[in-house]
Amino acid sequence: MNRPYLLIAGDNLYPSAGDGDWIKCYESVAEAREKINYIDYLTFFNSGKMRGQLKSNKICYTINDSKDPNREYDWYEIVDLRVWTR
Repeated sequence: MNRPYLLIAGDNLYPSAGDGDWIKCYESVAEAREKINYIDYLTFFNSGKMRGQLKSNKICYTINDSKDPNREYDWYEIVDLRVWTR
């Protein structure tokens, strides 16, 4: 198997049926991770003792090799297909 690492990602809490979340296969985990962009939407606390300090409001990912590189995903996973096919 030349490209045994499958990158899957989705924007729902659970994976979709079939292969809808599959992005692409890669030669290494490192190669797959290079395609993932981490986005942390930051906002400020508006009240309380933390007022004015930054807080993380939403964490999401974009993936360079997806059909729509601007699409935001809630989760991703890199799967070793050699383990799946045992």
